[in-house]
This record gives sequence, structure tokens and C-alpha cells, in this order.
Amino acid sequence: MPLIDLRDDDATTTEALRRLIAREAERPLSVRVPADHPAHEELVRLGFVEHGRDGDGVVYVLPPTLE
Repeated sequence: MPLIDLRDDDATTTEALRRLIAREAERPLSVRVPADHPAHEELVRLGFVEHGRDGDGVVYVLPPTLE
């Protein structure tokens, strides 16, 4: 399962993540963000769920969808 390590906190990162979700068919898709990163709410809004902790970061997973 590929893991994206998200460290930037600007709108460019959010847009890039949206495009990746639209383009990448492989699921689950995982993202790791630092615990103090402002993107937590945005990830949840995009459909990611918290999967666990990894050191000082939080791992979110975008689960497979039923089509």
C-alpha cells in the first residue's frame, strides 16, 4: 500500500491530493501527516479515515469504494 508523507500545509498540497485521489485507482490510499498538521479535517472531508499513529504522525487511509 503506497504511503504519501504529507508535510506541506498550503492549498497547493490539498489540490494535489484531490487530483491524486481522482487519478489513482489503487485503494486503500494512505497518507501520513504530522500530528500538529492543519490538514486533518481536510483529509476527513475527502473521505480518509484515521488508521493509526506512526511515531509523531497520524496515518489516514482512503478505503476502497463500492462502484
